[in-house]
Amino acid sequence: MKAVFRMFSRTAQGLSNEHLFYSSQCVVYCEGKGTDHAYSFDQMFWKNIFSKCGINATPKSLGSKETVIAMANEVIEKDISNVVVALDADYDRFYNETIGDRRVIYTFGYSFESDICFGLDFLLTLNLFVNSSDPQAESTKFSTFLSQLDRNLSRAAIVDARYIKRTVALFDRKKPQSLIVSTPSGPVLNLRMFLSKLAAVRASPKAGSFIPPSERVNGLRSFFGKMVSKVIYTWFHRLSSRLSGRRVDYDVFLANAICHIKLGVAGDDMYDHYNSSIAAALSS
Repeated sequence: MKAVFRMFSRTAQGLSNEHLFYSSQCVVYCEGKGTDHAYSFDQMFWKNIFSKCGINATPKSLGSKETVIAMANEVIEKDISNVVVALDADYDRFYNETIGDRRVIYTFGYSFESDICFGLDFLLTLNLFVNSSDPQAESTKFSTFLSQLDRNLSRAAIVDARYIKRTVALFDRKKPQSLIVSTPSGPVLNLRMFLSKLAAVRASPKAGSFIPPSERVNGLRSFFGKMVSKVIYTWFHRLSSRLSGRRVDYDVFLANAICHIKLGVAGDDMYDHYNSSIAAALSS
């Protein structure tokens, strides 16, 4: 696949025609590390999102966000068609750093992990992994847990967004599991530990961010996506262990959530975000 990318990246016309090689409607360049024979989670996510919006897309992982942004700049500079560049939003909206071109689209939430949790089909996931005698009761418990988690993460999202560009980090983003603590109502972000380095962060160089009034801060949607997915996975894993004694692997949980994500219907925020973004990206 890397050889194919080099072949088609020689000219703007070659990139514009690359989708024909795959018999698809467009090529979607995204983050992540796929292989010639296996999709990355990013590729799985974008393939499924485009499919749910009625588009047969070929996703291709390029690696880091910086590499994908470089591809976006090339697409814009060469005015390439039939190509979409898909990025995790992170806190780019809070800093007005999103790329304003229709061919560049962003996740609804912080990252694809945020979106699959936001659109998790809980009952389908429960029935896949757990033989519950009362799935509706478990679904009600999960909804209560999500509401509590959203409140728990909302303050963290504001603080994290404000200080993300400081030279001192609030927490190790490579170890999101380290900040999860158990409570009687389920796993949550340990706010005390999360805020323990706040004084040092505030004293470090770099101005804080300005969160635009139009940008709504939602704990589940806005906070660091890997942390959100780890907390929700931990809750579900404990449910599965308690009811059936089965261990649910995180990657399996993630893959299932991607494949069965619920975008909702017209009028729902996430559905409207992706439907309008993809339609605009492919408009001539």
